[in-house]
Order: sequence, then structure tokens, then C-alpha cells
Amino acid sequence: MDLMERFVDPDFTVHRAMTRISGELVRRLADALVLPYDCRKYGRSLSKFLHETEEDFGSMLRNQDISIDALRSAVYNYIAAAEGFQDRVQAIDKKDPILVRSLNDQMVQVNTAFIDIQQPHHFNKHVLYSPSGCATNSSAAFPGIVRTMCGGPVNDDGWEEVKKEVAAITSTIQSAADVISDVDSILGPS
Repeated sequence: MDLMERFVDPDFTVHRAMTRISGELVRRLADALVLPYDCRKYGRSLSKFLHETEEDFGSMLRNQDISIDALRSAVYNYIAAAEGFQDRVQAIDKKDPILVRSLNDQMVQVNTAFIDIQQPHHFNKHVLYSPSGCATNSSAAFPGIVRTMCGGPVNDDGWEEVKKEVAAITSTIQSAADVISDVDSILGPS
């Protein structure tokens, strides 16, 4: 008798339940013509993180002449692109396989756009939902900014890291906005 059968899940009821749930989720995704995904949820998170960044770190960043205007612009661009994208999802002709495929591809790619491959740690690659790694700060701001501000950058090199992080986050968010922007110009006239 192995450890799993003796102590963890003797009748494998938890395993069976998780397998059934996972199977049902996969089946629903496979059966969906258009993926059941709302890009506006990222927009709400971005707006919240921007607000928290301004509240928690705005004065320190301004004192070091680090502007988050481009970050703010990227967040607003993403929110506008997400609204337009959801409008296109609602109005799509579901009989046109190219349009359906294009929208589904964009939904998959927008998640990938929020991954920062430059981050050295495996679990810190997601721009919005990675752990900040800062035990002294429980801010709901962008995790990368919290990580670089943790303990307070005490020298010029520390502030350069903060600048790089703000630029990387801005670029990532703008890239995500570009991914879900209207691609009619690529597809040509209908």
C-alpha cells in the first residue's frame, strides 16, 4: 500500500473529482466556437495597479524624476483596446471561420503579451500577477515596481532599475494593447 492510498486520498475521491472538473473545463473550451474570455478583466486590474502605484510610490518616483505618464497612457490604451475588442467579439459573424480564428488567436496572444521574458525568476515573469517578493510591502501596485522599490532604492543604480522596470511594464502593456487592437487592416476588406 503506498502513501497516497494510506494517507492522502484513500479512495481517490479527490483525484476523481479534480479529473472530472478538469475534463469538463477542457470540453467546454474545446466546444466553444469563440473562447469565453473577457480581456476587460486585465484592464480593470491594470487600472487598479496604476492607482496603487501612484498612491504608494508616486511621490518617490516624482522626486527622482521618474515619470509614469507613459505607463498611464499604455494602461488607458489597453482599456480602450479591450473595450473595442469585446465589441468585436459580440458582433462577430460566427459563420466566418477566419474571423473566429483571428479573435481566438488574439485572446490567446494577449495572455502571452503579459509575460516578461527578461525576468530571471520563473514565477516572476507575469507583469500583473507575479509575486512582488517584498515581505515589507503589501502594495497592490505592479509587482515589478514593488519588487524594485522594496526597501527603497538607496543609490543611482537602484533608481535605474526602477526606471527599467517602469519602462518594461509600459512596453508590455502597450504590446498587449496592440495584440487586441483591430486587425481589419491585416485581413483586408470583407
